[in-house]
Amino acid sequence: VIQVEYFGPHELVPGEETALRFKVQNSGENDVGQLYGIVRADEGSPFWESELIIGSVSAGGEREVAIPFTIPPRIYGGNERFILEVHQDGIKDIILELPVQVNVAVSKRPHFSVSWTVLNENNVEDQIVLDQPRFLRLEVLNDGPGPSLPLDLSVFKDDDPYVSLTKGSFQLESIPAGGKTAVMVPFTVRSKPLNNKEGQGTPADITFQLSGVEDIETGIDGRFRERFFHDVNLTISNAAGVIDYQKGQVIKPSIQLKNLGQKEGAAELGIRLEDDNIRYLAVFVNDVKTQLETFADEAIEQDITLPIKIDAGLNEIRLIATDADDVISVLPLRVWVSASQDLAEVAP
Repeated sequence: VIQVEYFGPHELVPGEETALRFKVQNSGENDVGQLYGIVRADEGSPFWESELIIGSVSAGGEREVAIPFTIPPRIYGGNERFILEVHQDGIKDIILELPVQVNVAVSKRPHFSVSWTVLNENNVEDQIVLDQPRFLRLEVLNDGPGPSLPLDLSVFKDDDPYVSLTKGSFQLESIPAGGKTAVMVPFTVRSKPLNNKEGQGTPADITFQLSGVEDIETGIDGRFRERFFHDVNLTISNAAGVIDYQKGQVIKPSIQLKNLGQKEGAAELGIRLEDDNIRYLAVFVNDVKTQLETFADEAIEQDITLPIKIDAGLNEIRLIATDADDVISVLPLRVWVSASQDLAEVAP
């Protein structure tokens, strides 16, 4: 007779390497050989497709075995569940199933805002003039409570034949909470299209796309890494009038989970929403949009309570905030509810 016990760890810290430890006992009178375990979890679980190598267990003996595991560095705090199925080579039926529940610690995350200005070759803020080299100085601010991972920053110009972008890829070091770092993006706006391409006439303005994403090494679960994407629109000066030097800032909406409760058969989700010009807050439950809150492109620093209908079992919830700059933030949650409709803990 085989028994299996999970004995830790019961709390996991995002980004740390650990081992999920099990004790396997054989209380029977015969040796049992070539046992193995398969983790059964939904595809959104960080434990999906994990396996446990057990081997043989002698009569009356026991073994301690483990699944080496790196907790995804950007996983959200909360509750996570899976079932360990124990199998034996050559036997079709499952020997036993062991439900396991662990808690993922809440970690402090970064949050990015980006500001920019245009500089000339003398490092002075200036207007954009055709055929004269310029620099787009981008400053990335981590205004979140936790340090970032290293950051890949890319600048794109689409297929604009008038814009020459000398360098568009940058690798940034980790940015501490409250810290910032800057890069210089060299570019020139031409009066004639590049490579003899047909243009639509001398441009009046140009657009750059900025994309930033935390760099997580290959082989480690990189879901929920912090990222941002938005446009930078710049105007070209002309003889009709001189444009003052250009600068701007984009702040990504911030959605922070404050609490999770239950009232009258629904989840009550408490969040903190912050942005300089918020427009929409949408709620999706299992890919179905259930709520849409609208705002007047206004600055907001507000605690909001959202009643959300959920069912027994696993509920995958996404909160999506969009502002007037078309910058989007997403808060993904996994909420477990027992068959008795008691609200369980939240997980990523």
